Amino acid sequence: MNHIKCFKFKNRFFILSLILILSSAFSVFYSPDRCLAQVELKEIKSQVNILQDGKLKVKYNLRFLERQTRNLIKTIGPFDADHSIDSVDLTNAASGEKIGVSLIAPAASIANSYGVKMDINTAAGESYDFVISYSVNSPSAFLTDVNGASLVGIEWNAPQWALPIEKQIITFITPIELPANITKAEDINNAVMDTIGVIIPTAVKNKFERFIPYPTPDEQSGKQWLSFHIERSNLNKMDKFGVKFFMPLRYFNMVSPKNPPPAKTGGTTTPSGASKNGRQSGYDIGDKGRGGSPVKEEDPTVTFAAYLILLLIGFYMIRWIAYK
Repeated sequence: MNHIKCFKFKNRFFILSLILILSSAFSVFYSPDRCLAQVELKEIKSQVNILQDGKLKVKYNLRFLERQTRNLIKTIGPFDADHSIDSVDLTNAASGEKIGVSLIAPAASIANSYGVKMDINTAAGESYDFVISYSVNSPSAFLTDVNGASLVGIEWNAPQWALPIEKQIITFITPIELPANITKAEDINNAVMDTIGVIIPTAVKNKFERFIPYPTPDEQSGKQWLSFHIERSNLNKMDKFGVKFFMPLRYFNMVSPKNPPPAKTGGTTTPSGASKNGRQSGYDIGDKGRGGSPVKEEDPTVTFAAYLILLLIGFYMIRWIAYK
């Protein structure tokens, strides 16, 4: 009798230990972090061309390293409200091969967002450049006064991501014409900036590893436009990346009455995607809502393993209860 009790005790202990082991395995193999490594964000470049009427032309370039394979980006966006798409491209970063893409309705119900259908599947281990260019049809700049001077303000934030980003860059090309003798970044010193009258708070500059003014040549007119290169590396999940600065009104074709600055949103997007001073990008390759990133698509292998583990746990729990 004692042998039977000892056997039952050992058997129950074994089953309980097995359940704990399987539960631990399930938590490891099916935790959200396991599903976050399917795409790596290598570099994001946003080129923002500020026009004299305060409107913007934006080129958003996302380079990602594929860890699986797919032919659909379910949701990307939201982008600036009241915009028109100029072009959309997807390129294999190594080979330069162009992949046909088309914009479709997004899976998530988010204004100013799109789904992206690819003509062929991506390949694991390959890097891709997804580029979307668009024009904002209404002014994004706002008029303001600083110490009695009439200025035009720009506040623009790159989309936030729920994934780390290895490197993020924004370049702003302004409508401020530089003198002909300025041909390189080193020519734009503090004295030149003071003469131009651009105001960039020191606290804003200190947020970045690089904040460099430089000239952008215009091949057609031969003019040089004041531009800014802003860069930071190793961004964490949901890190904000944006800037606010001011330029003299004389460089713009904007007149009073003054436009109020965009409403503060804390660096996030309203469901309408109407905010210009704080935006989130959803790169929804999986089953997500707004503000997502290419992180939560379920791997079929992981899903199968998870269900198998759950089945085994359930089976042994039922068996243990039945023989208790």
